[in-house]
Amino acid sequence: MSWCPKCKCEYRTGFIKCSDCGCDLVEVLETTKVDSVEEYDTEAFLISVSDDFEAKLIESKLNAFDIPSLKKTAGINGIYGFPGNCEISIYVPSKLLDNAKDIIDIQIK
Repeated sequence: MSWCPKCKCEYRTGFIKCSDCGCDLVEVLETTKVDSVEEYDTEAFLISVSDDFEAKLIESKLNAFDIPSLKKTAGINGIYGFPGNCEISIYVPSKLLDNAKDIIDIQIK
């Protein structure tokens, strides 16, 4: 099997160029710093939501686009593992903030 080093798409034997971007295919994909968490710098505030369900929906959207996220809660915590009335702030790596805003359709005013 061959792989595109840019798109990371897998190709059957015999293909030599990526049909999407035109890169030469390789036999083995190498891990780069871009693929690691170390490449990300500081956390940046993305959005605040009022409940855990909404936070999980946003996290799910971000995960689908390989954007890591961090939740921070403020306010009264619930009991027995159930969330209480608290604001949940979601943060993403600052380098991915604009992408994250586009994904969850935050309008900048």
